[in-house]
Amino acid sequence: MASSEIDKLINEVSKLPGLGRRSAQRIALYLLKNKERSLMPLVHTLNEANEKIINCKVCGNIDMIDPCS
Repeated sequence: MASSEIDKLINEVSKLPGLGRRSAQRIALYLLKNKERSLMPLVHTLNEANEKIINCKVCGNIDMIDPCS
C-alpha cells in the first residue's frame, strides 16, 4: 500500500516541468524523509496558494485579486 502512495507522489512530482522520473523520485523520497522540515511546509504553502491565487478574468495573469493590479 505504501509503495502505491509513493508511486502516486513520484508520478505527480514528475509532471512538473523539467523533472524526469528519477529526479521526481529523489524529490519525493527526500520530502517523505523530511516531513516536518520540508513536506509539511510545502503542503501548507501549496494549499494557501491554491486558495488565494487566482487567474485574472481580464488578462489571464495570476494574482490574488480580480481584476489584477
